[in-house]
Amino acid sequence: FLNWLDITVAEGIIEPHAVDGYMITGELSLDGRIKPVKGALSMAITARQTGMRGLILPAENAREAAVVKGIPAYGFKSLPELIEFFRGTNTIQPTETDISSIMEEHSIYQDDFQDVKGQEHVKRALEVAAAGS
Repeated sequence: FLNWLDITVAEGIIEPHAVDGYMITGELSLDGRIKPVKGALSMAITARQTGMRGLILPAENAREAAVVKGIPAYGFKSLPELIEFFRGTNTIQPTETDISSIMEEHSIYQDDFQDVKGQEHVKRALEVAAAGS
């Protein structure tokens, strides 16, 4: 748990049993927005390995975490939205991600060496560096 969610449980806003079994992460801003964090993929793997019920994280991180199969990843933009989820007044579906579509998105390059005129020694150096030799 993070301190900001503990307060909602302590104040009776959320029932303690509602959050049981969830790995919860995110940075709460002063205006109630849940800001993104680093390491969502690692957290999802850990949540699955430890048998957690699900992963609650910022909406911006949900797609990354959803790559891990076997652990539902729920993304939220704000604390009120999260409170509604735990109270059962807002049913949200886990984020689903297709790893192949993510790989396709990141494998499209707009620049190509054939567009570079001259600079053969620079292009060769980059090719060697990319090849790892």
